[in-house]
Amino acid sequence: MQTTKTDSHWQTLAVLAVMIALIILIYANALDAPFVFDDMPNIVDNPHLRLTAFTPERLTGAIKGPSGNRPFAFFSFALNYFFHGYTVNGYRLVNLIIHLITGMLVFLTARQTLYLTGTDNRFIPVFAAVLWLSSPIHTQSVTYIVQRMTAMATMFYLLAMFLYIKTRLVQRDFPEKKTIPILLFTGCAVAGILGLGSKEIAATLPLFLLLYEWFFFQNLNGQWMKQRLLWICIACVAIVAIAAIYLGTSPIEKILGMYDKQDFTMGQRLLTQPGVVLYYLSLLLFPHPGRLNLDYDFPVSTLVNHPLTTALTILAIAGLLMGAISLAKKHRLLSFAILWFLGTLVVESSFLGLALVFEHRIYLPSVFVLIALTAALLTPSHSRRVGIALLCTATVVSCFWTYQRNRIWTDSISLWKDCIAKAPDNGRPYNGLGGAFQEAGDYEKAQLNFEKAIHLNPDDYRVNNNLGALLLGTGKPMDAIPYFQKALTINPEYHEAYCNLGVALDRINQQEEAIRSFEKALAIYPDYAEAHNNLGSTLLNTGKPQAAIFHFKKAVRINPLYPEAYSNLGLALMNQKKVDQAIGYYQKSLKLSPESANTHFNLGSAYFMKGDIPKAIHHLEQSAAINPASILVLNNLSTLYTMDKQYDKAIAILDQIEAQLPANPTVHYNKACVYSLAGRKEAAVTSLENAIRLGYNKWHQIRTDSDLENIRDTAYYKKLEQAVLSSSP
Repeated sequence: MQTTKTDSHWQTLAVLAVMIALIILIYANALDAPFVFDDMPNIVDNPHLRLTAFTPERLTGAIKGPSGNRPFAFFSFALNYFFHGYTVNGYRLVNLIIHLITGMLVFLTARQTLYLTGTDNRFIPVFAAVLWLSSPIHTQSVTYIVQRMTAMATMFYLLAMFLYIKTRLVQRDFPEKKTIPILLFTGCAVAGILGLGSKEIAATLPLFLLLYEWFFFQNLNGQWMKQRLLWICIACVAIVAIAAIYLGTSPIEKILGMYDKQDFTMGQRLLTQPGVVLYYLSLLLFPHPGRLNLDYDFPVSTLVNHPLTTALTILAIAGLLMGAISLAKKHRLLSFAILWFLGTLVVESSFLGLALVFEHRIYLPSVFVLIALTAALLTPSHSRRVGIALLCTATVVSCFWTYQRNRIWTDSISLWKDCIAKAPDNGRPYNGLGGAFQEAGDYEKAQLNFEKAIHLNPDDYRVNNNLGALLLGTGKPMDAIPYFQKALTINPEYHEAYCNLGVALDRINQQEEAIRSFEKALAIYPDYAEAHNNLGSTLLNTGKPQAAIFHFKKAVRINPLYPEAYSNLGLALMNQKKVDQAIGYYQKSLKLSPESANTHFNLGSAYFMKGDIPKAIHHLEQSAAINPASILVLNNLSTLYTMDKQYDKAIAILDQIEAQLPANPTVHYNKACVYSLAGRKEAAVTSLENAIRLGYNKWHQIRTDSDLENIRDTAYYKKLEQAVLSSSP
């Protein structure tokens, strides 16, 4: 029975509703999962994405991104930042919307393709799209925020495919309509450009548009293909041109340079990838969470016969290609699916020096494979019920497995432990787990994992830097310095290690060397906000406030959400007696980090300098509540309470100080002063007696301190005056 347009619309809406429900069901448990792994350099630590205003400068920076190769993906991250900073669930919500749209495009593309093949089964595109949407293999493309690049490229790739199909259908069925095909094809071209600007995998689009045309519009007409050799050449030239744009003027040098960061050669990668591609296919067919991993430790093929499976995998890939050719006439959809799977993987599974395996690379290649498999199960009418039952079961299982896999992503520690369990000889997951433990405050476990990572891969400069940063953060700058130096020996252009080395040198009072180290970091990476901030701190401590202010301002321009830099800028302005400006920057810092005890203390000190005692008290109270062990904060707060004649509160604070420093004579002397001002002579005398007993011998202070005026007529004071004060200098 022919499907009417009304039926088609209702089916589309029903599929959309099902997809929305499925996404909520299987992905909601990972909405609050933290940034991990490559999220950090690409999003969190990327100054280009910190879009705060829609000015030409900010927009240009956001579109350009760190490398300039994926402007539209990075711009989407910048928009996330503009609306909600680094609130992680906003980024994930956008990823889910992209996944939903892509799932709908899978459905629409499948429906149009089946229409072209003459297959009248409305269940095939539904099951194909739902299976694709719910597959656990796609959690890395959806839950792993940075892989929005892959998801966006796939979304635009499929949109371009769908618009091309619609263009050709209008041209074929309604030749009198001239404007609509032009508009649709323009949309196709725009979508292709957007896909390419999201990730380079979209470079194969021109070739697959031609291949789709030949398979489904031209019915594999060999004569048509011969007549279109020019267009095929143009498509190939377009792909080569795209590659040339991305690889620059020295493509060979750039490609070879990629292998400097890998522990395998180009030849080894080419030998290994057939096995990787087959492994991808196995993951697509059986994506159990126990088989999925963020960071694989895939065995490298060094020779055609080492390991022995290398030759077999090469033969298997060749067999797939031959099978696609031989099946083309009778099983056109399956043939196209094989070519699609292998062809859309070619960018990331060929000679480029990328990591060997990542699950997100299957996101685009999986589309037509699932369409073809679903069609194979549902096309024979006599076994359609069995096929529907199998697909329903597969959908339920996929949803459950995706939910399970997403639970692993909800916590960095569980994610990296999962990686280690599946690849125990891979050093990178230990580095990730070390960072997760460090963030959780478990420094002992963090150090153990960093050391394990270094043991497995001594030449990993990032791990050496991370272990050094851990030691530095736990107050061991001397122990940290060798790790920073080793990281820089391995990679002399590693700006983070220069910055951390500068902090360590500053901590051991080697300020000149620290400044040079910060300057080296900034020479490599001028937009490194942390290096500007740390250099400013060192310059401020060495008596160069104006130079310090320059770097603090640079830091907050690069990262407008940098509370420490705002606070340091306030401190530098306070040193120049610019109290009002300092207060403004302290307030900006507290807006970003309201739990900063140090900033509350500094702001309280600034208000004190302005003579605003109530506001000064408020911020010192906040500082003391956050850090009740700070003697400096408590002592200053007691002084402010005393000045404001809140004597009971001043005594209560001094009691807290006494609990920490019971034998400190100054604490008891201060209590004597407050008690005296409060008119509590007996308590004042007792405190003064305790102070002197504990060694307080500043007799001139005792004699002249107006705070003790109320006890000068007491017997104790008179006796003290006769015995000690009269004879003291």
